[in-house]
Amino acid sequence: MPHKMNFENLMEVFKIVAMDLEKVYEITRKSMPEGVRGRIRERLASRFFRSWLPLWCGMGMGEIIASNGESSGEVDIIIYDREFYHIFQPFTLWLGRHIYPVELVYAVIEVETYLSRERLKELAEKVLKVKKLPKTAYYKDVGAIVHTYELYGHEWDIPPTLGIIFAYDSSNLPDLKDTLIKYYDSIKAELHHYVDLICVLKKGYLAYIESNGELKRVCMPPEPNCNTIAAIEAEPYEVLAFLYITLSRILAQVRTKPIRILDYTKGWSYGHIMK
Repeated sequence: MPHKMNFENLMEVFKIVAMDLEKVYEITRKSMPEGVRGRIRERLASRFFRSWLPLWCGMGMGEIIASNGESSGEVDIIIYDREFYHIFQPFTLWLGRHIYPVELVYAVIEVETYLSRERLKELAEKVLKVKKLPKTAYYKDVGAIVHTYELYGHEWDIPPTLGIIFAYDSSNLPDLKDTLIKYYDSIKAELHHYVDLICVLKKGYLAYIESNGELKRVCMPPEPNCNTIAAIEAEPYEVLAFLYITLSRILAQVRTKPIRILDYTKGWSYGHIMK
């Protein structure tokens, strides 16, 4: 008889990781300054993401920039294209700063110890700022084969940036949901500017469901017919498993285009013609 794999047992992996993260949360809550606690929790969350990223993806922290000079400010976790970033790396070495061109960024993740309603609004604004950075400095596909991406109900030459918030604990999830809905209604945000997923280890997550209100399909990122924000109660291991399934599904399928460095060097002088 051939041996059959019981894939349900794989959930035990997420239970172990969740227990580790919860232990760190409890230990650091009592014995360390807030700044140190936050950095440790951020590093441990990063370790979870790094363990299953596709090989072409790198992970860092720092600032995202666009070729028009706009900047994101400091971002906790940046998932970027490792291969194409090597071309841009001299800029980072020369400036002594961790900077990433937006064309190479696949996703940003903000890590919080405790997510309050006020802090959620601040982070939604931060994600919005990242998502609005224009992705224009790249070489387009030409010829018979052209790759595009269908996300948020639109077609894109290169994948738009995903925005995720990961917190260890938070306010009541329905309250966070109401805060997010009011915020997006107030600014009339477009769907591709929304935070794509909000995960709270100790409570559950905010995600998008079909507009009939039944939990038939949960979307990440949101889609035109799957854009109702819902608060979903879940165990810590279920939160991590859902985050893994939804984010890895996207990252496994997307690749950006080669960056056009010339767009980042406008105004440079390369010498002059001699007489």
